Amino acid sequence: MKRYIAAITAALCVPLLGISQATPEFTSRDNASVFQKLHKGVNMDTSLPDNGVWPKIQHDVEQFRAAADAGFESVRVFLPFRSGKTNTEQQIKDALSNNLAIVICMWGSSAWAKDPAQGAQEIAKRWGELAERWKDYPNDLVFEILNEPKGVGFGKADGAPKIMPLYNAAVQAIRDVDPDRPILIGPPGSNDSEFLDPFLTEEYLTYQFDGGKGFYDDTNTGVTIHFYNPRHEDGHNFAMWTQPLGDDESKWKDPITEQVMY
Repeated sequence: MKRYIAAITAALCVPLLGISQATPEFTSRDNASVFQKLHKGVNMDTSLPDNGVWPKIQHDVEQFRAAADAGFESVRVFLPFRSGKTNTEQQIKDALSNNLAIVICMWGSSAWAKDPAQGAQEIAKRWGELAERWKDYPNDLVFEILNEPKGVGFGKADGAPKIMPLYNAAVQAIRDVDPDRPILIGPPGSNDSEFLDPFLTEEYLTYQFDGGKGFYDDTNTGVTIHFYNPRHEDGHNFAMWTQPLGDDESKWKDPITEQVMY
């Protein structure tokens, strides 16, 4: 990969079809067209003057141009919870000017795990402000509610039910302002597929919009899953590694397919 890409998260963004403990009956639906562009995306883990970790490479529009020239159709960037908006807004403009969809992914606050109720208020307020400020941008701008809750103190099994009210509050705040904005919601933990059921269901996502529509009706909401397996202890190098994948595709495709088809 290009040297300016500090890290690449192996992530799959998929349209939500519905999850159930019973054998699922998938129904075709007209999902937001931007989700197709996310199939060919790259993570741009760079810094901005008002956010990010300073040792990281600083954002430059040429990075987005290089991504577009390489055949990518979307980019993903991070927005720390307490950072400003102006520089991220420039990233949005840089992406759209290069015909790239852009996913704005929020980094949360470690204080939220200690006080989830306060966290729900803060994340809802923040996303509501961003949704209002950016509601006139086209739907190639995608909001990813939160990156990997485990990283800000919400443990996997015990943290899963605690983080969901924050997700729900944030999505409700966005939908109150912009009912059609494409949104990505990740499962709890490290956005692990094992937490899709029951957490990414209407049991936990109770937001409403457009006169009573809910999560399963929301064709502008997708799911993002992060893959950290298979990895070196499994005898293969897929997640977070740069070594060749090898000639046996089943070694990495089969475990991923199993996670996707959970």
